[in-house]
Formats: sequence, C-alpha cells, structure tokens
Amino acid sequence: MEQGEFQQQPDNKLERWTYDGQLREYLLLYARKGEEGLESRNNFPQWMELSKGWHETMDQMEQETKDGYERWAFIGFRQDMQDIVLPRVFGQGTKGFLHAEVKSDVWENALQEAQKKTGIVGLVGSIHSHPNPLWHKTYNKIFGPLGIFAAGTGFSAGDLYFLSIDQSEDAMEALVQGKDRFMAFRTRESRNSQLSKDLSTQEDFVRYWYRKSGFRLVKDVPITAPIKISIEKINKKIAEGHSLVLYKGRSGEDLKRLYP
Repeated sequence: MEQGEFQQQPDNKLERWTYDGQLREYLLLYARKGEEGLESRNNFPQWMELSKGWHETMDQMEQETKDGYERWAFIGFRQDMQDIVLPRVFGQGTKGFLHAEVKSDVWENALQEAQKKTGIVGLVGSIHSHPNPLWHKTYNKIFGPLGIFAAGTGFSAGDLYFLSIDQSEDAMEALVQGKDRFMAFRTRESRNSQLSKDLSTQEDFVRYWYRKSGFRLVKDVPITAPIKISIEKINKKIAEGHSLVLYKGRSGEDLKRLYP
C-alpha cells in the first residue's frame, strides 16, 4: 500500500480497514518511508479493525492497570519489516499520568529492554493505559499535567502533544482506559500545521488547549472550567487544530472514527 491509495471517489472510498489488509500494511509503510508514508487525513476510514493480538494486548493492559498504575508498550517493527510487534511485558508508570511523570531515561531503558526481548529496530507508535478508578464514574478524572478535572475517557492533552509536534517520530498512539479503546493517528497534514510548530513544548501545548477549551487559568493554574466539558471534546479540538484522526471503540470491537 502506498500513500494516496485510498484517494478515491467518495462512493468508492474504503469505509473499513481490516488489520491485515490495511492497518498493518499502513504501519509497515510508515516504518519504511517515515514522513513520506503518512496518509492524508481524509483517507482514513470510518471503521478500524484490530487483530486478535491487539485486542489481547489491550485487554491484558486493562487488567494490569487495575492496580492504579499506568502501563505502556512500544509499537515496533523488526529488521525484516514483516510484521508489527506489540511487547506483552509492559513498562509501569507512577500513579497519575505517564507522559507527565516518566523521565526520559526510563523510556530509554524500556526501549532498550524491548529491543533486546523482541528484536525491534524501530517504532511506529506506542500504547498506554489510564487507570480507571471507581470514583471516575462520578465524572471526575485528573486530566493532564496541569491537574484539571474533566468528564469522560480519552487522551490527555499531554498524550496528544507527542503526535502533534513536528519532531515526533510516531505515526499513531493507542490508549486503554477501562473497556474503552482509543487510537490517534498523525496525518500528512499534521506536519504542515503552523500551530504544531508554535507549540513546541508540552507545557505550552497543554496550556494553549485548556484555554482554547474554555478553562480559565491564572498563572498557569486552572481556576474555573466550562460546565459541559468532556475529555472527548478536548480531544476533538486538538485533533482539528493539528490534523489528527481519532478513533474509539470497546474491548474486542472495531474502532469507529471520532474525528473528523
């Protein structure tokens, strides 16, 4: 599969990518070609199938995360570029949000361990989990490094920063939160976003999108939040600003496109 393969007339456009037929091949294309392998935002399908291995990995991550600690794994490929590799031995974060708290040397050590155990030579993305404690069902969830509270499940603003900045090497990111499954994809248009170039640090990125979503900040501390705010709404705003594609599904099911 080459970039642009799905640039077809609307009535002929693929509405569902199977894992072996499209998604796996797309990620391997990105592994080979890097930025030139990115697909355009409008070419992503309405539905995304995951393989049995992906579902099992995400279900295992869900179970392990019940102890309140985030897990993560690298999505990689081996030298022969014949398949996408998902390690089943996960890294463990602290209680809270992984990207805000895990230091770069921890990531580097985890990557070296994954390379040794699985033989991966490069990455196309990552998968991580968010703890889903019982009190989350009453709508409160710590959301991102600024400690804002918002309703629902989804990526933190800090998570999506790593797909939106120009120097990112990831094509996609997956999230497990309870039974919910999310995926976010960087697109060919993301790298041309002036906004992505301006918001170069994670703190600037998070600060900008919380303000844009209606939070009032005083000296970078959130003081008030919109009454009808949800994590998914913030995810969609970020996806619009940085030309990302978002998907959501449930354990064992296909993912449906959330944005665009």
